[in-house]
Amino acid sequence: MYRFKRLGLFILFKFQNWLFSLKILIRNTNGFSKLDNIGELLTVQNCDVPLVRVGGNEDGSYLVPDIFETIDFCVSPGVGPSSSFEFELENKYQIPSLLIDSSVLAPVENLARAFHVKKFLSTYTDQHFIDIEAATSMAKEKFNSNKLGILQVDIEGSEY
Repeated sequence: MYRFKRLGLFILFKFQNWLFSLKILIRNTNGFSKLDNIGELLTVQNCDVPLVRVGGNEDGSYLVPDIFETIDFCVSPGVGPSSSFEFELENKYQIPSLLIDSSVLAPVENLARAFHVKKFLSTYTDQHFIDIEAATSMAKEKFNSNKLGILQVDIEGSEY
């Protein structure tokens, strides 16, 4: 059963990456009716730190608090067709990334200090899956860090 699930996920991610290359994005909206009232729970908060756009001008860029001097590494599940965020972190801020994605062979961008883990993000760790705690520990070890890291999750609809 496990092998069939893994094969199914592999085929799904390959198909999804092919669709991405054609600039087609399909999102699963099942279950979102449970979130209809979430807007009532969210309020805007001022973080008192300037925000910096990292990762270019298209998909894969994010607003990040300008606290790069306190960050030693990035843990990034979801490599996909672009690693522009991690590329800019490495080249502009000297922050290396631990990239987690079993659906790709390697990141598209040439990242000199990055480390790619060919596993899927999960709630547990074994030979095919890794959880956030194990990924963070691995990043701290690989990048010889005792500082804070940044977590950047973009796994195209599978975040939840």
